Amino acid sequence: MLNNIFKDLVELKSFPDTCGKLSSILNKPILSQSEDFNFPINSEFKIMEFLRDDSSEPLLLDFFIKYINGFYPNINYEILTESHIINGRLGYITSPGKNLPAITSFYPNNNIESEHYYCFNRLHRSFEEGPAILDYYDNKNLMTMKYIEDDENFKDFEEGPAIIQFYENGQIKSEEFFKNNEYHNENSPAVVLYYENGRIETEFYYKDGVKHRDSHSGPARIEYDYRGNKIFEIYIFNGEIHRESTEGPAYIKYYNNGSIKSKRYYNYSKLHRPSSEGPAIIKYFYDGKLKTEIYYKNDYYFRSYFEGPYFISYDLKSNL
Repeated sequence: MLNNIFKDLVELKSFPDTCGKLSSILNKPILSQSEDFNFPINSEFKIMEFLRDDSSEPLLLDFFIKYINGFYPNINYEILTESHIINGRLGYITSPGKNLPAITSFYPNNNIESEHYYCFNRLHRSFEEGPAILDYYDNKNLMTMKYIEDDENFKDFEEGPAIIQFYENGQIKSEEFFKNNEYHNENSPAVVLYYENGRIETEFYYKDGVKHRDSHSGPARIEYDYRGNKIFEIYIFNGEIHRESTEGPAYIKYYNNGSIKSKRYYNYSKLHRPSSEGPAIIKYFYDGKLKTEIYYKNDYYFRSYFEGPYFISYDLKSNL
């Protein structure tokens, strides 16, 4: 194959007219007739090859050449990328019984690193056919899948996650759902992160690109430890930490035994709770006994002098 590469490159003055806008990239040959291919030992550079006839083969190959013995043809080479060109534009090639990515990148061990599907220079693959972007670990396991049509349109949440990431062991790392290219899902989290053991790490609820969940349905963000126990949960309304104080705290943090560690009341991202209802921050000991009570109004310490102190601390015996 290298013989053909050098033969093509010696006479190559510019890309063929059929390559359209790519024709101006090169205006002189990469190699000239006078060069005898003697290079310093272990020198490195890139060359390109155009295959003009068979559309089932890549039309542009990007090579990484390393001269081991210092002269042609005793060289080793690694293919870095393969790019398919149709009339000067990146495009995916369909050959009999085969759907090919427009760009394929490789690891030094020749395993595939990524595959990108294009149609006329735009990232595109129909959702029914599969993801437009696939990234792999060097052990051949999937790293990322992205479902994209027409360069920017992510798969709709009703059809499943548009972006899926994986751990190297094959376990799912994250799932992302979209509507009109914004994070969105109905009655389920729009972004889910997982631990390597398969348990959920974090759930984020979004509505039209904004963190949001109706408080009657539950918190908009929930964090878990690797055993599946809740760490904390946050109620978010249109991007603001918020929950009506009569419904309960907007932020709840837990001990690993499941008991509540602290509660915080927020009114549109400000610590706030009417003092007549109780403190805005409440902290507990591991056994569930009161530890601290703090009163807030509009993000400031506040409690009128006749109601009592705004900060109260207890010992393990619940004594002030």
